[in-house]
Amino acid sequence: MVTQTAAGEPADEQRPRSNPRNSPGSDPEESVPVLRISDPDRALTFYRDYLGFRQDWEHRFAPDLPLYTQLSRGGAKLHLSEHVGDASPAGAVLFTVRDVRALHAELQGRQPEEAAGGHPRVEQQDWGLTLTVQDPFDNRLTFHQPPDGPAPIRHRLELGCSSAHAFGVFTGRIGRWWDPAYSPDPDSFTGADIEPWVGGQVTMTSTSAAPYRWGTVTLWEPGRAYAQTFTLAQDPEHPSAVGVRFEPTATGCVVDFEHGGWTTDNAGSREKFTDWPHLLERFADLAGG
Repeated sequence: MVTQTAAGEPADEQRPRSNPRNSPGSDPEESVPVLRISDPDRALTFYRDYLGFRQDWEHRFAPDLPLYTQLSRGGAKLHLSEHVGDASPAGAVLFTVRDVRALHAELQGRQPEEAAGGHPRVEQQDWGLTLTVQDPFDNRLTFHQPPDGPAPIRHRLELGCSSAHAFGVFTGRIGRWWDPAYSPDPDSFTGADIEPWVGGQVTMTSTSAAPYRWGTVTLWEPGRAYAQTFTLAQDPEHPSAVGVRFEPTATGCVVDFEHGGWTTDNAGSREKFTDWPHLLERFADLAGG
């Protein structure tokens, strides 16, 4: 954290400082990563058409010689080179973005023709949200959204059933393991439902009102991973996020549950969600864990 003075400037001890031996004006102001490519057409399909970068310029010493080009998006720049000596294969670049989930949604609407492994997924890390893509030349690009709120709520379950079965119970039978006490109207609660696709609606049903929507599916990988936005008991304009991962073990599976996505706009709601162990125990009982 940068300490601010009354005037809004960084405190003196926090100001960037040069080595006193450096000449005035000699400090670097920008760095541009150089990535090795071997096929310009495939590179542009990936970086321009899929990731949304713009090609600023290109250079060849002759029409049939290797390409060197600059791409940019926002304030980020990349140089791509076919020249053997410019970079090593399988490089890595870390970008900082304000909204990883917005980027994820954007990429979901495009064809990942040259993206190794298809569409990427958002990962919750202790240091924030990340989304990693791999280009056709084994270069990895990670887009990172630093945390601006409390840490996620995390729980781990060890179950004696397969990961596929646990996934099916969590998503397909949520109406049975969810406790009606944690619904808008417990007395009239009749169930809950998750539409099994990315973009699907997560709803609760009752005899007293229309279906209550409390999330949208953002990740659907049967037997492996599930995620949704989460607006139950929260302002729907500032949702949090629930994610669950299912990993097979020698005796069954491990289920890692996470309720995160806390920001300055919704962090005040975090303290409401202390009863996840109770709900997850109901899920485990139904799954046969």
